[in-house]
Amino acid sequence: MVPSIHHWDIPDPVLRAVWERTRVHDREARGHLGGGSLNTGWLKRWLFTTNHKEVGILYLVTSFYFAFLAGILAFLMRTQLAFPSETFLQPPQYNEAVTMHGLIMVLWFLSPLGIAFANYFVPLQIGAADVAFARLNATSYWMYVFSGITAFASFFVPGGSPASGWTNYSPLTSLQFSPGSGETLGAAALIVLAASNTVGTVNILVTILWHRARGVSFVKLPMFTMFTFWTMLQFLWAFPSLIAGLIMLEADRLLGTSFFTSSAGGSILWDHVWWFFGHPEVYIVLLPAFGIVAGIIATFSGRPVYARKPLFAAVGIVVLLSYMVYGHHMFLTGISLTEREVFTINTEMISIPFGVLMLSFIGTMYKGAVKLTTPMLFALGSVVIFVIGGLS
Repeated sequence: MVPSIHHWDIPDPVLRAVWERTRVHDREARGHLGGGSLNTGWLKRWLFTTNHKEVGILYLVTSFYFAFLAGILAFLMRTQLAFPSETFLQPPQYNEAVTMHGLIMVLWFLSPLGIAFANYFVPLQIGAADVAFARLNATSYWMYVFSGITAFASFFVPGGSPASGWTNYSPLTSLQFSPGSGETLGAAALIVLAASNTVGTVNILVTILWHRARGVSFVKLPMFTMFTFWTMLQFLWAFPSLIAGLIMLEADRLLGTSFFTSSAGGSILWDHVWWFFGHPEVYIVLLPAFGIVAGIIATFSGRPVYARKPLFAAVGIVVLLSYMVYGHHMFLTGISLTEREVFTINTEMISIPFGVLMLSFIGTMYKGAVKLTTPMLFALGSVVIFVIGGLS
């Protein structure tokens, strides 16, 4: 018979604080301390939950649901390409499928995955009872759901859904080339999604900064939480800029302004707005995964992460440089030679901190008791694929 574990059995005060706070919060979440009865029904429980674990699960399940819907669009696209002489999809419908597939996979599937894992694991790893603003956390999730419903609703409005490509390049988004209301509704959905991500970002950041258990210093943060911290900073800078651009786009369509339709570089302005958000989005997707990989490698190597402080600094440099490389998407737009040179140099420079990450992973495994378990093989495979992609 396994003896019961009490708080006085745990010698380390930090671990004891984490254990106590997590245990109390779990009891509250299950209704033992006035948090509601389990007999009130599973539907009500999941609709009104503010528990960080359950909100994280909701994010995870919902993101995969959106991925499934985007996969259906991909299947329709590939079916049309497999039979090019047939008109399984009309040309406008094909453009709609391409646009919505790209937007949903990147913004409604990949980005929320990091938020899902952050919601579930960050409070547990730092000894917090919950996220800083539990109700706001649930609100951000339901904003995310509403934005997805709004995006799919654009398929059923006159003119169809957005068909300007997932980058929404101007002037394709103007009333001249997209006269239907689908483009307007799609931009509104993106605004709500970006607002949801911004709200959730602030919540996670405040949790990490101010709700750590006593003794859990910033230097001692677990790998996933450390990577999540930097990712949330990227969320905080990238998505508000996208909101500003989308509001200007809506103003062009609804109020007759000419932010992105002006002949004096309006379309180039949208390129700057989009890629200032879009390239950091690459690392918003990547960094939480690397945080998981770092934790797995350390666990199954039987060693702490090698060069922890340089690794922490390297991730911060990646975040900073991610806003200084977006111009390499715009080399054919007519930007000056000086701008192209600067963006090229910055693009090469960002490989240096990623090299530090790879050396840290290798150093962690060096002379360690490496166990080639399934999670470890997945982690090693991810590192190998990343290196091959970087070299190519």
